[in-house]
Amino acid sequence: MENKSHKTKALILKTAYELFSSNGYANTPISRILEKTGISKGGFYHHFKSKEEIIDTIARLQVDRVVILINKIAEEPLTALEKFNKLIQKVQLFRTRNRDQLYKLFEAFLSKENLVLKDKIDTYTLRRAKPVYAKIIEQGIGEGVFRTSSPELAAETIIRTAPELRMKMVQLHLARKTNEHYEKDIGEVADFLEEFVLKILGADKGSIQIAQLFKSFYSITD
Repeated sequence: MENKSHKTKALILKTAYELFSSNGYANTPISRILEKTGISKGGFYHHFKSKEEIIDTIARLQVDRVVILINKIAEEPLTALEKFNKLIQKVQLFRTRNRDQLYKLFEAFLSKENLVLKDKIDTYTLRRAKPVYAKIIEQGIGEGVFRTSSPELAAETIIRTAPELRMKMVQLHLARKTNEHYEKDIGEVADFLEEFVLKILGADKGSIQIAQLFKSFYSITD
């Protein structure tokens, strides 16, 4: 019975995610989710109190997959720079392995109908990831490789700004058929993102590798 309940909940989440991505959160009523899944109204409300709870759950699941990875790296016996670079590499590897799903998600984020989902994920990411990033940054300050007066503000600034630059790269990638210089443009954003993170942390140039990972993700070569 418990396994059946778990499968029903997973089906609701999967279907809602697909409908939110294609039609937008505001344009997807609960009745459409019920129609697509074949689940009764009572069955739906057994698992979720509202559509808002569904989107909260989707945001949490999306973020938790990455935060679990970040927490694991933060506890490893590595220097702050080693942790930061490994964190970036592992998260990017995760994105590469889930490239098609993430492209669909990012494309959905560009629609004004899905600003609610994007805001939920951004807010949850900040709350869950900020303490871990701040801890690594504080370690780096102690090791003399990061020079910033506030680990918490540095972490928050990176978490808030980096996704916006990443979305800029997504926009350029999606418009590649009408922009023959899209690889160059993405490369410039990737270089700026690396420069931005280095300046926020007060780290030496070349100590943190970000740009090349994004260029590789979009199959860009120098």
